[in-house]
Amino acid sequence: FPDYRHCGQAGYHPPKSPATPGAWKDAWAPQGICDPNYYTMAPTHSPSVYGGSCDYLKCTSVSTDCQCDSSDCPNPHGLPVGCTKTVQSCESEAVEPYSSTRIYVYGDVVRVGLDRYVCLGYPFGLWCNNPSYQPRLMDGIWSDAWRRDGVCPSGPTQSPTPPAPSTPSPSRGPSQSPSAMPSTSPSKSPSQSPTNKIEPIPSQSPSTKAPSTSPSQSPSKAPSTSP
Repeated sequence: FPDYRHCGQAGYHPPKSPATPGAWKDAWAPQGICDPNYYTMAPTHSPSVYGGSCDYLKCTSVSTDCQCDSSDCPNPHGLPVGCTKTVQSCESEAVEPYSSTRIYVYGDVVRVGLDRYVCLGYPFGLWCNNPSYQPRLMDGIWSDAWRRDGVCPSGPTQSPTPPAPSTPSPSRGPSQSPSAMPSTSPSKSPSQSPTNKIEPIPSQSPSTKAPSTSPSQSPSKAPSTSP
C-alpha cells in the first residue's frame, strides 16, 4: 500500500522481460521467470564449439594447523597447542558455459556467449543455483546473484564434424539366392554351366500294334541291308 492500487490498471501491466523500463515497476516487483520458452538470445542453427582460451583463478579457503608461537599463526586466546589458520588455495580453471544443472558457489565464473559472470558472495550467491537468476545479456534480476566479469577473448570455433557415411563392402562369394527381379539386359558372356536338357524316356513295353497284312503301296527310299 498504496502501490498495489495500480496493479489492476492497464498502464502498469508488467512486461515479459524484467529489464523493460516503465511505470509497471511502481506496482510490480520481478520474482523470477516461469516461462520455459523465454530466452534473451535465439539459438543458433549450427552450434559451434568455443576454441579460445578463457580461464579464471578460483580460490578456496582452507583451515590448516600452525605453531601457536609463530608470528603468522593467529592465537588470540594464548593457546599453547591446537592453533589453526586459514589459507587460500588457488588454481586456474576454465570458464565454462552456464548450466542450470551445476552447483555454483561464491567466486565461480561462467560465460554466456563470450560475456563472463562471477557468482557473488553470501548471501547473494545462494541464488546462483536458481535458474531464475541465470545471467543474461540484458539487465534483470540475475544481477542480484551475479555480476559482470569482463569478456572472454574470441578464438577460433570448431564446427562439429558430421559422421562419414558408411559404404557397404562387396560380398566375397556369389549370392545363393536369386534376385527378386530378373535382369532386363543379357549377359556379355555365355553361361559356363550346361543347360539341364530333359531327354525323352523310351517306352519300356513293346508296341501292341499288329503288323499290316497288305504290302505298302510306296517303296522305301533306301533298300534294306538285311534280308
